[in-house]
Amino acid sequence: MKNNKSMNERDVKAIYWLLGRIENDKILGSFFRHKLNLQYTDLARLIKIFKDLVKMLDNPMYRTDKKILVSIKQNLEIIN
Repeated sequence: MKNNKSMNERDVKAIYWLLGRIENDKILGSFFRHKLNLQYTDLARLIKIFKDLVKMLDNPMYRTDKKILVSIKQNLEIIN
């Protein structure tokens, strides 16, 4: 069996779901931010990135939407 290390659509949606759970659970959110050394705003940016990615996956029309692509790029740059 081939080991594919790239993310697929289900991975992106699962991460988005998980980030939503983390954001809504104070204890889990605190633990997650502490372990990854993230600020609260970084978590919000990650959620925004994955929300945009899910939107692009669900609707191919958004895959060329410059506003979404710029938003993802800007949020990634801020987190880094």
